[in-house]
Amino acid sequence: MTPKAVSLSALTFLALSVLAATVPAETRFTDPGVEKLTRYGFLTGEKALKFEDGVSSSDKDNLRQSLGITADGNSPGALVAHTWYEYQHNSTMGRQIDWRWPKPTIHMAYTQMYGSAAGVRLLSYNVYDPLTGTWPKTPDIGCVLTPTSNARAGFANIDADPSGAAVVTGHVRLSSYSGAPTRTTVFWDANASSGIFCGFGAGSRIPDSLNDVYTLESGANVIFPKLEYQIWGSDTVAYAFACEFGLGDRYALVLFRKEGNTTGTTEDWTATYIDDAWWMCQDIT
Repeated sequence: MTPKAVSLSALTFLALSVLAATVPAETRFTDPGVEKLTRYGFLTGEKALKFEDGVSSSDKDNLRQSLGITADGNSPGALVAHTWYEYQHNSTMGRQIDWRWPKPTIHMAYTQMYGSAAGVRLLSYNVYDPLTGTWPKTPDIGCVLTPTSNARAGFANIDADPSGAAVVTGHVRLSSYSGAPTRTTVFWDANASSGIFCGFGAGSRIPDSLNDVYTLESGANVIFPKLEYQIWGSDTVAYAFACEFGLGDRYALVLFRKEGNTTGTTEDWTATYIDDAWWMCQDIT
């Protein structure tokens, strides 16, 4: 490189450096998504208590709700659960954490396995109270919704009731035999409105007769459900949007609907064929 070229390069670098230093911050180009993530995802405890988006409090010391941790820090967390089984979903993810006005209680549901691959796969749940900064069912404990032996379950999806109760779905096989029917099942937490969590009971299981109505191949399971819990006045309706899973190339997508929250294997579910697909791709909200 000639001396003239070197001098020109150095001059260009200096000019750009001066320009960058003198351009006001408000005129620089930024990525709004990154800016928002940085602003809200990594707040220290003091900044988090400023309530910059219009929420106010007369007593900030009582609202240190960073998962029960009062020390200043970047996004402190808490251990909800541990599992040997890594896959929380196949294909579409669905919702595994939720709350509903007016109760701020945070509900979480997940697939869990305590041991190695030979262990029983479970549907499990935990709950966090942001008003007190406590875990009513204890971090890394929670509760199990499905049998802990001679069964197999998983792929949790969750919604919430205004009373502060969770509604959880997943698919459940009530046998250790791999060829036994696996069915979409919905669970309601019956006592959460009284502050007593994990009263899910046996849940409500899609009956075999209804499972087989829209399948494209004989004996297939309609599973991997996604959940929406609808409330209108005093009426409640659970929608479980599930997918046929078999050996064929095309899968039926079926919407199961149930009014009320009675448990057990009941015939009060209805089913509607929505479409078919090459893979498990359904979701509902």
